Amino acid sequence: MEVKDIYLNLLPNSKIIFFGMKNKILKMSVIPLFYLIIGGVFWGNHDIMMVVFSSFIAFAYHYLIDSEKSMKQNFVEISGGITAIFIIALFVKDADRILAVQYISIIVTLFLAFFFLKKRYVM
Repeated sequence: MEVKDIYLNLLPNSKIIFFGMKNKILKMSVIPLFYLIIGGVFWGNHDIMMVVFSSFIAFAYHYLIDSEKSMKQNFVEISGGITAIFIIALFVKDADRILAVQYISIIVTLFLAFFFLKKRYVM
């Protein structure tokens, strides 16, 4: 199945390809950008932010997981950076460790679910 490009017209003569984005850096930065904006709106209400975070991560995994690559390579390329940030947060003195573990578990659980669904390992 081929993903069709959906264009966002920001200015009259400019187009940004959103779902079939050609630029990988832009692809990887769209989800955290929306998450930061919504985080500013909710002012750190983590009950709501976990739902928003999991839906954004699921959206990103749906389009970014490559079924031709191995599980390790996909995880490092897609989730490695944000997982590393949460692991570093576990060692910071003032950080909420339980919250960091919850976010890491969301990342890993959704990654495994989407990876196995894309590889069609799920019966």
